[in-house]
Amino acid sequence: MLLSFSLENYRSINEKVTLSFIAEPIKEHLFQNAIPIPLHSISVLKSYVLFGPNGTGKSNILHGLSFIIEFLKTSGNEFHFGESIPVNPFKFDPDSKIKPSTFSIEVLTNHEDRFRYSIKLDKKKVYEETLTQILKTTKHELFYRNTVTFRYDQRRFPEGNRLLTTSEGILDNSLVRENAAVLSISGLLKGNIALSIINELNKITYLNHEILNDDRAEKTAHQMEDSQNKILIENFLKSAQLGFDKIDIKKREITSLLGNSVAEELSHYNRRFKKTYYDVNLVYDMKDKTGAIIGQENVNLFTEESVGIKKLFSLAGFLIDATINKKTLVIDEFTSGIHPRLAYYIIKSFHKHSTIERPGQLLIASHNTFLMDENLYRRDQIALTYFQQGHRNTTLKTLHELRVRSDVSFEKKYFSNEFGHLPIFS
Repeated sequence: MLLSFSLENYRSINEKVTLSFIAEPIKEHLFQNAIPIPLHSISVLKSYVLFGPNGTGKSNILHGLSFIIEFLKTSGNEFHFGESIPVNPFKFDPDSKIKPSTFSIEVLTNHEDRFRYSIKLDKKKVYEETLTQILKTTKHELFYRNTVTFRYDQRRFPEGNRLLTTSEGILDNSLVRENAAVLSISGLLKGNIALSIINELNKITYLNHEILNDDRAEKTAHQMEDSQNKILIENFLKSAQLGFDKIDIKKREITSLLGNSVAEELSHYNRRFKKTYYDVNLVYDMKDKTGAIIGQENVNLFTEESVGIKKLFSLAGFLIDATINKKTLVIDEFTSGIHPRLAYYIIKSFHKHSTIERPGQLLIASHNTFLMDENLYRRDQIALTYFQQGHRNTTLKTLHELRVRSDVSFEKKYFSNEFGHLPIFS
């Protein structure tokens, strides 16, 4: 589970911004919207939403989370040797341009072990890296790395020994490059702790506007090959009152369209080329004037349905996957193309189906203030992004941090500008 994420000096974020899924000690919707973790005396939020004017950094926060996860998963691979790290510092301050960017992520693995990982890096190299294990009453530094030295707890992080030369405290440069993370390399070497953290990061899925691609819809189609998943996804989509009777999915071979030789050649030149595809049709009942069913008609999802229905179909697979497989789903522009009431229903349904046994999490960015509802979210689940006056530096605060009362209409207070941070037009 994702517990928190911080970033500093990245894109529009100059000063440190923290997004926390650890529930504050407030009472509203605690059992509906949070999952208790007794071992650590905390509760973890099931969802979190970012609101804010265009261009105030919502997407940059989510992109920063995606960036650091991808870096930790892949930077240890050999093919990254000598490559520039694709990190972008804050542009509107000359000092920040030459400083490293900082990221910190805290996760709970196996519903038990709590780790906080921090890293400082620029386009050339990693400057600092720290992994800390957090227990109920104490913390233990598992390893610390900078440009000169490496120290680690031999008892709690024995996998650190594999990263050293014969000289104690000196990293093996043939293994640990300056543009790679120790955590990533330790994972490649099958270190137990590193692997458990990276496996948890693998459960975080980031989606942006590309969710509208047919590739995303095909993920849902692929899941529906499993009969149990098919029932769950169909029921979810039917609850949206889209009007169809059933979903017809057929897996087809691309060779039937192109021929074997053409398909093989395309596959040779493009590794992402798929030899199979899904034909997805929504089946609607045809009725006469009396309402009697007189037949059925297929409507192809990819060529005939609306962008909104295609997006909802794409979302369905990811949402079901998150709750079944204990994943965290991160979606930018979540409500684009989706009716406000339907978006509301999706979140409410997600809260219901994310449980102690199957703790899914949902992190979204949205402009739809219909979701800014005190009956749907707690005050620590809603955060506003904004620029400090005169500065293009993203700031983030939850309604709880802004001292908003729980018994007021969040949306009305927002539009009356009592929270501040509304868009200003001249």
